[in-house]
Amino acid sequence: MIVDLDSIIACYQAGIRTPWEMSDFFEVSESYMWKAIDTYRIKRGIDFTYKGYKFNLNNGLTMSKI
Repeated sequence: MIVDLDSIIACYQAGIRTPWEMSDFFEVSESYMWKAIDTYRIKRGIDFTYKGYKFNLNNGLTMSKI
């Protein structure tokens, strides 16, 4: 998968926060970005932590540093 969690964290650190901005950054379509988010929602659940970040995939993608 082009859009891995480490890359999403790098986007967050660079101020790129929305799935639309991330799709531009990764040079993928918005539908691909949403499919990636859906895949993480299925694999990890709606709320999960990864490398010191809390991810919430309830309505899109929300993150915060723990």
